[in-house]
Amino acid sequence: MCAMKYRRRGRVFHYDDSRHRSLRGSLGTSNKEAAELLANKLEVAAAAGPTSPIWRELSRKLPKKTFDKIARFYGVESLILDHTWDELASEFKKNAEYRVEAGKLNPRTKEHYDRVIRRFTEFLKRKGISLLRDITELVIEDFE
Repeated sequence: MCAMKYRRRGRVFHYDDSRHRSLRGSLGTSNKEAAELLANKLEVAAAAGPTSPIWRELSRKLPKKTFDKIARFYGVESLILDHTWDELASEFKKNAEYRVEAGKLNPRTKEHYDRVIRRFTEFLKRKGISLLRDITELVIEDFE
């Protein structure tokens, strides 16, 4: 039997871990299939331990408050800060492409964003920086 259960609470699904009463929170979705998938991923990540790559995905998909609570319980806090610039840039580019296709972003604006991202990526590589936590205000001022 699965210990990680999900249930609708108002419009949004929440999870309950029957093994640990204090582990409850919002899954951040009103879609039943998405809630089931997130609950299953939480179960697998918990079973695999704090080094499971699934935690990184969950840190992006769960509400921050929910993820932080679970991360502290399972000892995964350090993974929260290990996101890379390349991951962020990739997600931003996907979102910008979607917005262009939806008519919400001018293609020329997207091209400008792409140029700035490319320049900043090259700058970070020259500096040997890849993790977001290492991109400080001083690094950004040096880029400008």
